[in-house]
Amino acid sequence: CDCPNAMSPDIQMFRHGFFPASFNKPKTLFTFRVLDDFLLDNLECSTLAMNYYSKLQRMTSSMFPHLVLLMRVTQQWRQLKAMKWHGFGHCSNNPNAGDLALFCPACPQPGINISLSGDESLDDWKYTWSFVMDRNFKAEHLHPIKPFDEVWLSDGLGFMVGKDRYKTHLVEAADTLEKSSCNNHRAVNQANAAQHKLESTGIRGVACARHSCFVPHSMCIICRQMNMDYALCEAVQHNMEGITRAVTFYDINCQYNKHFRVQVDQSQFLEMVLELTIIPGIGLWHVHRHQDSCYVRYVSNFIEGIGQIDGEIMETLWSCLNLISPAAQGMSSPHQKECLDYQMNDSNFCKMICMKRTLCHKYKQAKNGIAENEKAFNRLNEAVPTASKKEWLASERITQSSRINDPVAMDVQWLKKLSTCFCIFYYLQYCVRIHKDLSDMLIPYCSAASGLWIEHHIVRIRGDMVEIQGLQNHDSCGQFFEHILKLYKSSFMTP
Repeated sequence: CDCPNAMSPDIQMFRHGFFPASFNKPKTLFTFRVLDDFLLDNLECSTLAMNYYSKLQRMTSSMFPHLVLLMRVTQQWRQLKAMKWHGFGHCSNNPNAGDLALFCPACPQPGINISLSGDESLDDWKYTWSFVMDRNFKAEHLHPIKPFDEVWLSDGLGFMVGKDRYKTHLVEAADTLEKSSCNNHRAVNQANAAQHKLESTGIRGVACARHSCFVPHSMCIICRQMNMDYALCEAVQHNMEGITRAVTFYDINCQYNKHFRVQVDQSQFLEMVLELTIIPGIGLWHVHRHQDSCYVRYVSNFIEGIGQIDGEIMETLWSCLNLISPAAQGMSSPHQKECLDYQMNDSNFCKMICMKRTLCHKYKQAKNGIAENEKAFNRLNEAVPTASKKEWLASERITQSSRINDPVAMDVQWLKKLSTCFCIFYYLQYCVRIHKDLSDMLIPYCSAASGLWIEHHIVRIRGDMVEIQGLQNHDSCGQFFEHILKLYKSSFMTP
C-alpha cells in the first residue's frame, strides 16, 4: 500500500505473516509458518538447511530461491524468537550476557526460587551447587572463509561466551603442558593437542550436575586447555549471589583442580568469588579409569551433602547436541554459535516442563527407600563398638574439612583388602557373636599350643565346604558351622 498514511513496507509484510529476505528492495518472502516449521524440524529432527531447502523445492518449484536466502532469514528469525521468548521483544533494553538463555528452575538461586527465613543461611548444605564440566570434541568448527563479513546477532547473550573478551583471555593466559600424575588420560592429551586446520576442536561447558541443564554463558570453544577455567568462572557468576559452597565434577579433576586457583589469581579476565568453596569431584564412571587413590578423594559417594549424583550427566547432553553440531562445522562463526545456543536453550526448556513429574517420581522413590536404608544402617551401627563410632565420626569430620586444601586427607577412608588370616579372624568373630553362649569364653589372643588341633579342624572344614557346594543341604551346613565354632574355641579359649 502506497497511501500517504500507510505503514512502511516491511511492517505491512510482517502484518500479513511474511518475512522478507532483504529490507531495502525485497523480492523474496518467507511465511512465518514455514520459518517456524524449519526451526521445529531443526530441533526435533536435526534437519539441515540444505535438506529443508530441497524439501521446499520438491513441494513448490525447482526454481526455488537460493539456499543462502533461507539460511539468512532463519538466522534472523531464530534471533527474533529468542528476543521475544525472554521478554526483549517490546522494550528498548539491551540484553546482558546470558539473558537469552533459560536455566534450571530447581537449582538454588537467591532472589529467584529462595526466600530465607530468619534462622536460615545460604551456608547450609542444601544450598550447595553442583556443576559437571566436560568437553565435546565433535562440535568442531572450520576456519571461516570471510571472517570480515560475519554478522553477530547475539554474541554472548546465550550459552556461548562473548568472543572479544574470551579471545583476549586466551592471548593473555599461559598454558603449561604437564604430564599427568594419575593415569595417562586421553582427555589431557587430546586437550593439549593442536589441530591447525580447525578454528576450534570442539566446545567445553558447564551444566548443573543434578538436573542436567546447561549453565548460561558458560560454553567455550576449545582452542587451549585454559578454556575450562573461563567456563567455570562464568558459570559461578550466574545467579549465585550468597552461595558459599559448590561441587564440580570433571573427569580429570585430580589434575585440573591443582592449579585452578593459581590460574584465576594470575588472570585479569577470570573472576571467582572468594567466599565460594569449591570441592572437586570425578564422575562415577570416569573415576574407575584413575588410580585407586582417586576413588575416595573425588567420588561423589564421599562428598558430604551432595546426595546421589553420578557426575556423568553431561554425556547425555552431548549425545543430543551432536545430532546437529557436526553439520554446523562449515557455518560462519556467529551462525554456528547461535545454532548451538538455540539447541541448548530448547534442551533446558524440555527439562523445565518435565522437571515437576521427574522430581515427584524421584521423591516417592526416596521416601519409600528411607525405611529400608534405615534398617540396614541400624544393623551396621549396632555391630560397631561405641568407642569405634566416636573415633570414626571424629576422623570423618577432620577429613571432610581438610579435603578442600588436601584431598589426600580422604585416604583414611580407603578400605584395603585384608590378608587371608585377618579375614578368617573377623569372620569367626562374627559367627561367634551370633551364638551368645560362647562370647564369655573368648579372649583376644591365640594359643600356639593348639596348632595341631586347629590344622585338624581346617582339614575337616575344607571337606565340609566341598560337600556344601555339591549338596546344599542343611546337615552339611550345620556340620560346617560346628567345625568353625570348634576351631574358634580352640584358638581363642582361655588355656
